[in-house]
Amino acid sequence: MLAAVAVLAGFAIALAVGNSSPDSSTRVKGERVTKPPASDGGARSTPSTTRGASSATTTTSPVVASTTTSTTATSAPRSNATGRTSTTTTTPPTTTSPAGPPATELVPPVSATRALPWSPGILAGTGNVWVADVREPGRLARVDANGVVLTTGAVARYVSGLAATSDGAWVLRSSCPSGPATLVHVGASGTADTTFTLPDAIACDLDVGRSSLALAGNTLWIASPDPTQPGRGFAAAVDPSTGQVVTRVALAGVPQDVQAQGGRAWVTLVGVPGTGSQDAVVQAVDGSGARVVITYAFGFPLVRDDGVWSGGATGLRQYALTGALARTLPVDGAGCGRGALFGFVPSAVTPSTIWGTRLDVGPSGPGGATTLPSVCRIARSTGAVTGWDPGTLQLLAGDDAGAWLVDTGLGGFVRWTA
Repeated sequence: MLAAVAVLAGFAIALAVGNSSPDSSTRVKGERVTKPPASDGGARSTPSTTRGASSATTTTSPVVASTTTSTTATSAPRSNATGRTSTTTTTPPTTTSPAGPPATELVPPVSATRALPWSPGILAGTGNVWVADVREPGRLARVDANGVVLTTGAVARYVSGLAATSDGAWVLRSSCPSGPATLVHVGASGTADTTFTLPDAIACDLDVGRSSLALAGNTLWIASPDPTQPGRGFAAAVDPSTGQVVTRVALAGVPQDVQAQGGRAWVTLVGVPGTGSQDAVVQAVDGSGARVVITYAFGFPLVRDDGVWSGGATGLRQYALTGALARTLPVDGAGCGRGALFGFVPSAVTPSTIWGTRLDVGPSGPGGATTLPSVCRIARSTGAVTGWDPGTLQLLAGDDAGAWLVDTGLGGFVRWTA
């Protein structure tokens, strides 16, 4: 159990490349389905939060792969060897566990639109969001809240950071596998119009949901492990008008992400001396280089104007920006939670809605204990929780109208409207 908890943050932020199992089915809107029996093929591994580590996810959970309103589900088109697309139609089977009567679970109504055929690793902005492929192609796209693609583009491969601006987006290209790191600004059309070469090496990061770049006020902040000092990192403030580093702050830990809030950069660190192996430290850094440790967070935290939101074994935690624990919210609800809860990872927090992934421990088999993820939505006004079994869909972000997910089985970027 301790090992499973230690990798909690990695589930929601590590890029999964596994395939769905042969007995996977597609869930449809509002249908009551049965849970398949556990098998060793359903073992799910969750990688470490350490950057640069490879990761893989295998699941036998059902997957919502396309928009449908009938009891027959149509999967998203997939390309064949000739480049043509084909569409398959399946009816979800009913599976009865040999151990006894099947447990049932109501899947709440949801519409799913496949916006892109490739899986982005980073999302930035609200409303019309920018997304980037963190792996080799370096693809970019801007997509509206209905899943309509507005802009496409590309930069050099190995993207490690993305920050939306009023006129486009900044993209951070890492130093992997060789060469200097660069900052590239793309306009609303997706075409690069400005490129700066950075003096520091930027570690390669292929994990979903984490960004090494944030825009705080008029300053671009970069957070990266320091290749010259194992176990440590740095935060660098860059003037976006000149590309010059104006502040560089040494960090006593390995950066996992940087966020912007209140004109400051907020860096999530692991491996900070004096902290537990399961602790992530949220540290605020301002332009003068001053450093203030705000709070210790279990799981991967989100920094918002109303505090630091972090997962935990007892639910979702909200900390004040001073570090004091404000409250804990439960994450049990229809379709959300199917076993012994051992963690919750928030992926989006708005004034009205919270999206996150709840992780449960499933039966053990030859491959070890399975991890059963649920995508959960919390209405902040009422505290009501609804949830879905995502199958090979992995939650990336969300807003009041719906959620953004990547399809780790077939590949693709999916918009959920719940």
